[in-house]
Amino acid sequence: MFFCLIYTCICSSAVATTYYINSRIGDDNNTGTNEETVWKSLKNLEQNIFKPGDSILFAKGSAYTGGFAFTSSGTAQKPIVFSNYSVGADVILKTDRTKLQPLFVRYGAGRNPSFSNPGWNVLNGNVFRIEGSYIVIDGLYFHDNTNPPSSDHKNKNVQKMGAVTWLPALTITQFVTASFIIRRWV
Repeated sequence: MFFCLIYTCICSSAVATTYYINSRIGDDNNTGTNEETVWKSLKNLEQNIFKPGDSILFAKGSAYTGGFAFTSSGTAQKPIVFSNYSVGADVILKTDRTKLQPLFVRYGAGRNPSFSNPGWNVLNGNVFRIEGSYIVIDGLYFHDNTNPPSSDHKNKNVQKMGAVTWLPALTITQFVTASFIIRRWV
């Protein structure tokens, strides 16, 4: 019995999970673990503990306001990935054109998911505060973040304040277009 319990714990901790978020149709009380039971907001990202290899996918065409602190960590071999998802090309090609719109809303389509944090009182205007390590952020669009209270407030853009912030002990190891791979040096 003891051996079975240890074996179960070791095996279950090794399995990565994909989480889905869709601001248009989700519910934060859902499990978030498939495209039918998606979360709605960023709320669950602060409240759950994620494992190395987990993926957190946002539906294309969805939009989010505010910010969250993310404390979980991946590993060099199994980073935690933030990215997007959408209706597959095979579904689009096989579905009658008049029936596509509900699929686009449910399963994502169009622009990359967008993120904005216009409030300085929430993470100083940043969207993601990464406190973990080995995190990949890819295929997400950040825009219209706030300026510091002492600024001239003419330009509310990501270049001035940033959309993703990480603690001082973190280093960006790769930056390609809209991709970040963040690693903590220990």
